[in-house]
Amino acid sequence: MESLFFLLLLGVAGRLGSAVPVTPDLAYIRNGTCLDARPPASLSYGQFAGRWVEVSSRPNVFRQARQCVNMHFIITEDTPLRITTGIDNNHELTEVVTRMRPQETQSAFIVELHGLETGTFVVLDTDYDSLACVYQCQQATESAKVEWAYVYARNLEQAEEAEKRCRKVFLSRGFDVESLVRSPHPDETCNTAI
Repeated sequence: MESLFFLLLLGVAGRLGSAVPVTPDLAYIRNGTCLDARPPASLSYGQFAGRWVEVSSRPNVFRQARQCVNMHFIITEDTPLRITTGIDNNHELTEVVTRMRPQETQSAFIVELHGLETGTFVVLDTDYDSLACVYQCQQATESAKVEWAYVYARNLEQAEEAEKRCRKVFLSRGFDVESLVRSPHPDETCNTAI
């Protein structure tokens, strides 16, 4: 199972266009199991849709975008989509589309990238207008996981309040909030690129 998961991760990384090092860094795989996220009972897709700015996140080795990261949630006839845009290490605009397959609880989704399931995405808290706290995890083996947390705001003026509230939400679920890193949004790059 571990080798299968590792190959899947390498396949995703290859499809995203990132170079796979000779000795891969597996620091993104953590011991333990995915958190019991206990999402709210429902999520209004219509209110949640639209653009969100990423305020902070646990670093994601698979992501092409390294700064100016925005998430655009779009409701289509068959499934919601998440379009991640930003600027990569070469200062090029990137865009990655993932399918969001709704689960029984409306605030939980299975994320699919290029047809591969890459984990469960759960909106733990949102007020729809200014912030959203999101947890994403994939159980690699019985004792290893790959997990991320994201703090979103509708605009950067709401970043401090979103960060403060989401840290409390993540901490209450047992997530290591010290692993969250501020997402860079330099004016000189973001204002001209997006």
